[in-house]
Amino acid sequence: MLILSFIAFLITQAVTQEQVSQVEFRTMTRGYQRSVVITADSVFDITTGSDERIIRRATDSTEWMAIQKTIAGIRLTDLMNLPSPSMSRASDAARHSTIIITNNAGKEYSHGFDNENPHDMLRPLMKQISSMISTEKTDR
Repeated sequence: MLILSFIAFLITQAVTQEQVSQVEFRTMTRGYQRSVVITADSVFDITTGSDERIIRRATDSTEWMAIQKTIAGIRLTDLMNLPSPSMSRASDAARHSTIIITNNAGKEYSHGFDNENPHDMLRPLMKQISSMISTEKTDR
């Protein structure tokens, strides 16, 4: 029984890693919106509002592996049901933020939260996304 559980765990991890094609972080207020889209080969950082900019660059293979590692073991179907640590966004006291993970079939799984403060399970992913955001190479 223990061996079957371990095999099921390994299959779940492998499927999760193989299926993820894109990770996106969106955050917004009434006059500001930022979307960071990360794939195996590129990072797009698009900001609208008073400081509009588009930043794009290649994804380093170690960055994509780090993204995959932070997602490994997370059941994508559970993302929607993870509680947010706070709900300040409900009264405009924080930015509305979302992490969206897309699989190879195009199905999206998301989690909403305040600012850069997702559920504990997604904090390593948020930290990795934050480390990949850059202000270099701006295209206008």
